[in-house]
Amino acid sequence: MAALGEVVFDAVTEEQPSFSNTITDKPVENGANISDHIRRQPDSLTINAVFSGNEAMDKYQELLDMRDSDELYAYSGGLGTFVNMAIENISPMKNATYGDGYECTITLKEVRVVELITVQMTLGVDPDTGEQIQGDTSSDEVDEKSSDDIEVDEESADRTSLQIFTDLFTGGDEE
Repeated sequence: MAALGEVVFDAVTEEQPSFSNTITDKPVENGANISDHIRRQPDSLTINAVFSGNEAMDKYQELLDMRDSDELYAYSGGLGTFVNMAIENISPMKNATYGDGYECTITLKEVRVVELITVQMTLGVDPDTGEQIQGDTSSDEVDEKSSDDIEVDEESADRTSLQIFTDLFTGGDEE
């Protein structure tokens, strides 16, 4: 039995998934193209379903509410389970042959969820100057001060490579 979220379909007459990639082509000498990158596109799924009986119109309203929400749903059907799906389109069709029910074409599209990961990094200590530097410094090269114990006065701090590059690029002062 197929279901989208909490909505159980009475019958699914067709499931048509689409799995695609975008492959970029770049022209090279002698007119040949080289494919140099493959980017996976979000999966999509078109479902033709039939709803019947007393609950058919309740399910119709629930599908419309799901389409209007920001939630992602799982669809479970004959070709497997598709997760993180949003309703892209609902096309209901009601005629006399369905009685209290209706037929509906529903298009789902995968939404890729990105998770933010925060990484805490510590600065190393230059063994010659005792100042904080970027990069790894082994513990036997560092004196007893930790990077948290060192105070750097902004006015007396050495200029960074980025500051020097910016000054050179913009015509600023060179030191």
